Amino acid sequence: MTGRGDSFVQVAVQRHLNRLFTYHLSDEAVGLVSIGDRVLIDFAGKIETGVVVSFGNPEGIKETKPVIAPIDLFPFLSGGDIELAQFVSEYYFSPIGETISAMVPGNIGISCEDVFTISGKGAEMYNAWVASEKTTGDMMRYVASHGLVSFSDMRERFGDFEVLTPLRELVNKKLISVRRFITDKRRLWKDGYLTPTPKLITEGEVLTGKKRTEFVSEMVRAGRVDFTYALERYKRRLIDEMLRGGFIFFHLDGEKGAIPDKPLLPSPTNEQAVALKQLKKTLSEKGISLVFGVAGSGKTYLYIRMADEVLRRGKNVIVLVPEISLTPQAIERYTDAFGDVAYVTHSNMTMHQRFEVWRSAKLGISKLIIGPRSAIFAPFDNLGLIVVDEEHDASYKQSDTDPRYNARDVALYLSRRYGIPVILGSSTPSLESYHRAITGRYNLCVLKHRVLEYPMPAVKIVDMRRADRHSKSPIFSIKLVSMIEEAISKGRQVILLQNRRGFATVAICKKCGFTIRCRNCDVTMTYHKATGRLLCHYCHYKRSVPKKCPECGEEAIELLGFGTERVVEGLNEVLGEVKIGRMDTDATRKRGVHTEILSDFEAGRYQVLVGTQMVSKGLDYPNVTLVGVINADTSLMFPDFRAGERTYQLIAQVVGRSGRSAEGGEAIIQTFHPLHYSIELASKLDYVTFFEREMEYRRRLVYPPYSRVGVILIEDRRSEKARERASAVREVIVRGGVGEKVRVLGPAPAPISRLRGYYRWQILLFAKRAVDIHSIVRASGLKFGRYSKYGRVVVDIDPVDLL
Repeated sequence: MTGRGDSFVQVAVQRHLNRLFTYHLSDEAVGLVSIGDRVLIDFAGKIETGVVVSFGNPEGIKETKPVIAPIDLFPFLSGGDIELAQFVSEYYFSPIGETISAMVPGNIGISCEDVFTISGKGAEMYNAWVASEKTTGDMMRYVASHGLVSFSDMRERFGDFEVLTPLRELVNKKLISVRRFITDKRRLWKDGYLTPTPKLITEGEVLTGKKRTEFVSEMVRAGRVDFTYALERYKRRLIDEMLRGGFIFFHLDGEKGAIPDKPLLPSPTNEQAVALKQLKKTLSEKGISLVFGVAGSGKTYLYIRMADEVLRRGKNVIVLVPEISLTPQAIERYTDAFGDVAYVTHSNMTMHQRFEVWRSAKLGISKLIIGPRSAIFAPFDNLGLIVVDEEHDASYKQSDTDPRYNARDVALYLSRRYGIPVILGSSTPSLESYHRAITGRYNLCVLKHRVLEYPMPAVKIVDMRRADRHSKSPIFSIKLVSMIEEAISKGRQVILLQNRRGFATVAICKKCGFTIRCRNCDVTMTYHKATGRLLCHYCHYKRSVPKKCPECGEEAIELLGFGTERVVEGLNEVLGEVKIGRMDTDATRKRGVHTEILSDFEAGRYQVLVGTQMVSKGLDYPNVTLVGVINADTSLMFPDFRAGERTYQLIAQVVGRSGRSAEGGEAIIQTFHPLHYSIELASKLDYVTFFEREMEYRRRLVYPPYSRVGVILIEDRRSEKARERASAVREVIVRGGVGEKVRVLGPAPAPISRLRGYYRWQILLFAKRAVDIHSIVRASGLKFGRYSKYGRVVVDIDPVDLL
């Protein structure tokens, strides 16, 4: 089809295809479809959901398919949402359709739609309107007779595109109420109520039958009856009959939330008062601030005070928090302060629950969203502040699937693009953020002291090469065990960190040294005593522990290393009758268990809490006076340039859980590398010196923040093909014109050279600016994504690790 520009639309589909598809609009649809609309289209012979991204036919395609129908009465996504999706798609080399889908819980094809009822105003004007207006009058009559009507019902009754203009008129005139994006309209009936129509008042007396006359009498007398009450007292058949007969209206209450009275917060400390003054200045200047405060210094207090300031200006707030920091304590601080306008989202919620949070932001019901990285896509129309708590946390980066975005960096883009103030916060900020702060690109707020001047914990390093170990469980030093016993004897509590789950981290033959490895991944398998099986933590392949070594045939398989399961077992052996809780992804797999464990620990039902990094953030328990790090070297051994930074951050973060009361606290760090600067400086909580040491190492090797990094990952199920493909990709990249702006390393096998059945090679790109990496990747003309049924090529911009 040929025609003018607005008769064609560019549509994104949820496929791994980095392109848009051209469709044309029928004559009756021209002018009625907007950017951000979901539409039904014929895609490869199947009816699918697409999203309109732009208008026009840039490729001049002569034969196009028509848009079949709109899915929603009003745009599903705003123009700003689409612009953000385009940025993420282009910056992270992610297909636009998959990017848009990632922004919506349940993706763009989620089964949801608008539903309509007669409004209070519509009930008052009903008789006059239906008597004087043909099309809109018919629509009002149809909605009134059915009580609750979906958009698909309206399209079927009045036409796919013909319904749009008159129905929008009725909604805009507030004659019909709309509940937008409902996943299950049947649930809405219980939220509604019934009112009598003028017809019931004038003609109700002619209705016969005991239940009918009783119903009429109650409706006339009460004027309003809750639907659930009516359903209990009368049969649903009678209610439907009254709706169809035009004797009653069905209504839904409004959903608008109200900001509560100013939250009752304590007066700020002197440091907090100075920081608040700085942050308010940044708020007016629409800039970026880094709050660098020790654990327990009251950073969350600052976030709440600034969020309150923004909400009272009529704007909205997004608070990003790492998933493991979304503890009941953290959530309560915001919900206590902001009541029903604060909504929380996280991965333990169902898809429909997360969609309801997204919907609440879209409709202006919620004013503040708290959640992990995906919360950055909350579709607020009037965003006034973004808070990124624990801004250094690697979980803000989505590394395993498209789009490979970093929520913190998306927040920084929104700040640059729209002038939205951003507050980054951490006691162990990323080197990149702290470097930008001390060089003046960010406003720096420093909190050096804990609230109420509580002392920082006293930290001791135990050199496990020389330390006396407990005879019953040598993973514990005598020093650590004695300090645990002392804390428990005083009625205090203990947190122990071992950042490995499972029981034993390797199964090895004592005779020949053969290790049991995953059949799909180039990693050793972890033994889980709870299941009695070996498990790969990457692909979840399971197998039993062999009695004989597969290599030499000897019965000499031994389980070495230790995870949280072995730590708990060891504690039971050395401490006896001690109540111990365990918190890792195995123990918290069921919904609600994470909250239950923390509630039990807070109530004192556990004396010791053992966990992975899940216990390092978001916990604020005054009765915890001792923290122990069982093996501080775990993250130090990773073949990644950020290993030292990750080690410092993890140790410093978990140490900060201790001593959150006037009594103070202690911490013990067990290590085989006591002189490594990451561990030594973490024990002193000396971030500034660590920063200087680490930056010197980064400067010599030209690693971030002295450069930007991109990774091209080549994966194939065939080992030789992966190597050949990697060499071919490098040739294409170099031929495209690298110049002096981009340094290319590789190809080389990735540190994890095989993962989920794919052999992996990588090419590293280093440049002063990210735009230079983007330029050569685009100039190469490479097609990213799956290139055959055996393999794919992936680009990861600003990776958080190189594994």
